[in-house]
Amino acid sequence: MMKKAVAYLFFLSFFLLAIALVAPGFIDWSQHKGQIISQLEPYIARKMDVGGKVSFRILPNPEIVLEDVTLANVEGAKSPVFMKLKQLEARMKLGPMLQGRYEIETINLDAPELNFETLPDGTTNWSGVLADGEGSGPNADAVQLSQVSMTGGTLHYLDHATGTQWQIDNV
Repeated sequence: MMKKAVAYLFFLSFFLLAIALVAPGFIDWSQHKGQIISQLEPYIARKMDVGGKVSFRILPNPEIVLEDVTLANVEGAKSPVFMKLKQLEARMKLGPMLQGRYEIETINLDAPELNFETLPDGTTNWSGVLADGEGSGPNADAVQLSQVSMTGGTLHYLDHATGTQWQIDNV
């Protein structure tokens, strides 16, 4: 009798775990863009928009893919967009996530268009893109980033004070 109960509990646990791992593949994550963006906002100090699809998977490692991503620029910048991406792909480690830490193995930026500017007052539009983690927001110490890669990107630079402009393609 006891062996049957243990076998039943093992099978039930295995079945529930399998469902939890496979189920994310059947969810239309694009319907939850607002919730996903609201989870990312505490880490990014800019308005973010995701115009395309969103996908998420758990195995073999958690991965989120966002298509047509835009980060707004600071007030006073020439371009309204700081960064535009065809696709952002982030892979994380599962073990640390279960402990409340986020170890991001890789972030891949596909066809990024970055607009860097030095404003007339000497400040730069790239400073302050990531939230400082002070106050009631998330703990920045709980996030670790290992690697960032870009393919097919364009970098624009403008210095308002000197009028210097340049562009680098295929970054």
